[in-house]
Amino acid sequence: MQSHLWGSWRQGAPGPRFRAAGTSGTFIVDGMDGQEALLLAGTSPASEGDRWGVEPEDRWGQVLRGAHAEPVPSARGAWDLFYPAFAAAVRGTGAVPVDPWDAVATATVLDAARASARSGRTVRLP
Repeated sequence: MQSHLWGSWRQGAPGPRFRAAGTSGTFIVDGMDGQEALLLAGTSPASEGDRWGVEPEDRWGQVLRGAHAEPVPSARGAWDLFYPAFAAAVRGTGAVPVDPWDAVATATVLDAARASARSGRTVRLP
C-alpha cells in the first residue's frame, strides 16, 4: 500500500486544500474550513448556536476513485469547544484538549516517512 498526505492552509496554486491519496482512492477537501469562513463573515459560535461548524453538503469532502466521486459528510467543526479548552489548559484550570502523545505519534510517522524516502525501503512503525 502507498499513501500520501498533503495539506496547505496557504498555497500559490489552485487545487484542493486537503488531500490524502492512497492506492485505491483519494480523499480531498476543497476550500477553507467553514468555521474560518463564518468568522470572516462576522459570525461566531454565540450567534450561530447549533449551526456553528456544520458544513453544507456542497462543502463536504469527496473520495475519488478514478472518475467516481463519493461525497463524505463532514463532522461538525468544534473550534467553539477546542479553543476554550485550550485556554483553560494554559490557565491551569483544565486538561489539554489534545493528548500531547498524539504529536509524538505524528512525529514518529513523519520521521519514518522521511527515512523511507531516503532509503527507498518500507519503514515499519513500532
